[in-house]
Amino acid sequence: PDLHRDNSPKILANGKADLSQFKNRFPQMAKGARLLKKLSRVLGRQGRTVGGDLIEPALPKDLDLYALTSVGTKVEVCEDGEYIVATLDGFLTLDPKSNQVSVTEKIEDKGGISVKTTGDLVLNVDEFVEHGEVQEGRVVKGRNMTFLSDVFGRVISEGGNIHLKKNLSGGVADTLSGDIELASHVSRSLVRSGDGEVMANFCESSTLIGKCVRVEHAVSCEIVADEIEAGILEGCMVVAKKIHIHTSDERRGKENLVTLLIPDLSHFDQLISKLQNDIADARSQISAKMQQLDLLKSDSEFAKFLVLAERIRSGTIKITPDQAVNWQKLVEKHAQPFAQSAKLLPALEVLETTVKQAEDELKVAVHERIVATEGVSCVIDHIVGQTSVR
Repeated sequence: PDLHRDNSPKILANGKADLSQFKNRFPQMAKGARLLKKLSRVLGRQGRTVGGDLIEPALPKDLDLYALTSVGTKVEVCEDGEYIVATLDGFLTLDPKSNQVSVTEKIEDKGGISVKTTGDLVLNVDEFVEHGEVQEGRVVKGRNMTFLSDVFGRVISEGGNIHLKKNLSGGVADTLSGDIELASHVSRSLVRSGDGEVMANFCESSTLIGKCVRVEHAVSCEIVADEIEAGILEGCMVVAKKIHIHTSDERRGKENLVTLLIPDLSHFDQLISKLQNDIADARSQISAKMQQLDLLKSDSEFAKFLVLAERIRSGTIKITPDQAVNWQKLVEKHAQPFAQSAKLLPALEVLETTVKQAEDELKVAVHERIVATEGVSCVIDHIVGQTSVR
């Protein structure tokens, strides 16, 4: 394995050198890889004084490999010598102060992110911890990342969480779906979580975007989210579906502008209105056809004929051949009103089915409209300075 960091410029696929990235900043080791080998001591050669007397060489000091092992490494004694080997798959770290060798599943760097130390980083690791500063203009891309010093550059996560323990100044903290925690001050920065939560202590002249934003104190900031929970806001512009502000105040004559996101209900209203009209129209047609059917049945002879026809059809009444002749005469006599009623009954069934389907769709549309407006609220506990709510 390549144990050495290669800080030469990264060569891209097109053959060009990317001066902002190093070739191999964090060497990666496989479990069982031999990292260091202890060489046997070699005695020095005899020397002589100016007078010609022999000088015996001093006994060389022995190297204790066990003192050099740390997390993820161990000493392995083999036939050809002693080795420090990796006990897990991970990234190699050499501590220049203690000379200890460690292999960890996460990358933990203490030198900071700058042009000289690391260049821009694109990390293929689940967790990254940086103890030093991230200088202005530098970009760090990874997944779950923690920064223990100030950040002046851009920190971009592909769906993981970002934790900033110190200040974020003039930089960017951006993740697709994870959470962002800002423990100290944020100024002149962009903080964005596509589908996660932003938790901040103090922010000034910054933009905060997330599914949910929780901030203790914000000054002259723009905050956009589905839900906003704020302690003190001064001269800020906030836009959300659900807003709770403890104290709202102006800042140097600049008011707090609070915009409540109201869902667009027009498509629900249009659908509900259409379904209601369809139901009313179908019921009107049902009423008209029922009147026509009642008018036909108002003829007592035809009404008796319908009852008799239904009994004969169901087999309740059996007719003889002689009766069949008379029955055929009745059928011919009432053929026209019977044909009319035969058309009305299926049409009524279709209309009744249409009404039932439309009523079911109407219930769903009304429920979805109610759900769309759930959680829409704006609560401001204390208003100190100029505040506009719209």
